[in-house]
Amino acid sequence: MRRVIQGTVIAAVTAIPTWAWAVQVQTTQQSSNIATLAWWLVLLGFFAVLVAELGNKVVIFYDTADFALAFAPWISFLVLGGILLTLNQGSLETIIRWLIYIVVPAFILAVIVKSVQYNKSLLVGLMVGPFKLIFALIGILALANLAENAF
Repeated sequence: MRRVIQGTVIAAVTAIPTWAWAVQVQTTQQSSNIATLAWWLVLLGFFAVLVAELGNKVVIFYDTADFALAFAPWISFLVLGGILLTLNQGSLETIIRWLIYIVVPAFILAVIVKSVQYNKSLLVGLMVGPFKLIFALIGILALANLAENAF
């Protein structure tokens, strides 16, 4: 969008803030469009994983231990975070915080590594691993919502 500004210097000076605002709005809309496209791609990937699972092309949960491992990052984060919220001591609080920084990513990495191992493909495992983690997170949030509404 180009504007041809004719006239005096005053007209040019008043047009500069309008142009800067238009560029900012356009940039905001572009980043919003990119985020929307990313969400659609993630949703499409989830449906692709589900369809592949229904066709027995991929392995999502190999056994109950693999199913439990998908929930481990979120449960460990909730447990360690709950402990962290109750503490008022400096050194123990720092230890728990570092446990969160180490344990949760280690569980996430284990889920993805197991997905690659069970599917015998890096590409498929990298798609299935995040699917399992987000599936588990949705399950925990649904259970939390049920528990909140029950009481």
